[in-house]
Amino acid sequence: MIEINNLSKSYGINKIFENESITLTNSCIYALVGVNGIGKSTFLNSIIQPSTLDKGSVKIDDIPSIDFTAKYHYAFVPDTKDMFLNLTGKEYLQFVSELYNQKEKFDELLATYIVGKGPKTLTRTTRK
Repeated sequence: MIEINNLSKSYGINKIFENESITLTNSCIYALVGVNGIGKSTFLNSIIQPSTLDKGSVKIDDIPSIDFTAKYHYAFVPDTKDMFLNLTGKEYLQFVSELYNQKEKFDELLATYIVGKGPKTLTRTTRK
C-alpha cells in the first residue's frame, strides 16, 4: 500500500500540486492521465524521491519512503530510456528486478509475458 499525505511540489511560483493525499491499495491498477506538463512524472518522482518534495509524506507498506528499505517494496520503471537503448525487453526487466530485489516477480513476468512473444530487441516505437 502507498499512503500519500499532503504532498506539495512547486517549481518557483508554479505550483504543480498542493496538499494532495491518496491511498493506493495493493492488487489494484492505477493510471495517471493528463496532458504533457501537468505533473504526472513529478508526482511519481516525488513518491520515490521524497527529498524533492516541498511538503508532505509518503509511506510504502508503512515504511517512510525516505527510508531506503522502502525501495524493496515496489518496482519503478522510469520514463527516461536513454540508458537502456541497447537492452532487450527481457534484459531490461531483469535489470529492474535485480535493482529492486524482485527476482521472483521477474520470473513470474518472464513466464507470463515475455517467453516467445514480441520483438527480440526494442525498436524505436517499442522503446517509448
